[in-house]
Amino acid sequence: MNKLCALILVFAVMLNASAGEPASQAGGQKSCTIGPTEKTFGKTKWLVYGCDDATMAVIVSAAGNPAGPFYFAVYREAGRYRIVGEGTGSKTASGAALKDLQALSDTALDGLVREAARPKP
Repeated sequence: MNKLCALILVFAVMLNASAGEPASQAGGQKSCTIGPTEKTFGKTKWLVYGCDDATMAVIVSAAGNPAGPFYFAVYREAGRYRIVGEGTGSKTASGAALKDLQALSDTALDGLVREAARPKP
């Protein structure tokens, strides 16, 4: 599972770097290894990792989650939060989680990203 998480985090950082950020930001590397914090989306468990610059969160399916392996990346683009995801697990489970995430306001998503970026004890 650790190798999968690391691979997903690398893909998420690459995705964010190519998702329309200004060139000065896109060239920088992000570290999205803060956490995880366990959350429930779509009635299944997810692990939320924060990035060191508090601009993005990576949400990875927890062990036993039928959506797994799957991840979502939540980040700001053009003044709004975007949610993108990729994986090969149950589309029903990942779809239910996506529906819950999409129901969150930009303010709530901002709170999720900031909470994820706070160091855990």
